[in-house]
Amino acid sequence: RSGDGDFHALSMSHNGPTPVTNAEVAEALKQEIGRAWLPPIPTFAIKALLSAPDSTMGPLVSILKVAVGGTSGGSGGAFGPLIPSVRLNLAGRLGPGTQYWSWISLRDEVNALTFLLDNDDISGPVNLTGPTPVTNAEVAEALKQEIGRAWLPPIPTFAIKALLGEFSIEVLGSTRVLPSVLTEAGFSFQDTTVESAIRTALESS
Repeated sequence: RSGDGDFHALSMSHNGPTPVTNAEVAEALKQEIGRAWLPPIPTFAIKALLSAPDSTMGPLVSILKVAVGGTSGGSGGAFGPLIPSVRLNLAGRLGPGTQYWSWISLRDEVNALTFLLDNDDISGPVNLTGPTPVTNAEVAEALKQEIGRAWLPPIPTFAIKALLGEFSIEVLGSTRVLPSVLTEAGFSFQDTTVESAIRTALESS
């Protein structure tokens, strides 16, 4: 954005299972800020911007690094593939279930991004995750309760590795991340629990 004459960029990575795509976040962000169209940024321009030294970019360019948790929303994101499986009673806890999943709802992710762009005094890496990280077993239990299932079969670790290959690391790995920078800056989450995030995802699916 350049409302104050400066250019502010967000460098995004993820630290949770199955994030929504960049295109989905861009579409939600476009609707949130009321734009009919947002120009795509070519890969070469992004690489040039992120690799340029501060002295080259000068004082008018600031880059804020953002790590995004597993985003829940509609058919995509961290809970998207799980919802139909739970509805069909096909899958519950994944692997041991003790691994932490750091999640965030799509609407909170979009609101957090606009919040960061509107607050120039925020610096350093920022975690875009919900305020209450939970274990995979807790996610499965919340899905079971919200969708209304009495029991869900756990999926053993060996089966996940056989089905997902290298991507199984994303599902079985444990990441417990807190959005400390966001909360200290005064950001308010709409979905403060995984149950609320699941309900939001169900409403938009």
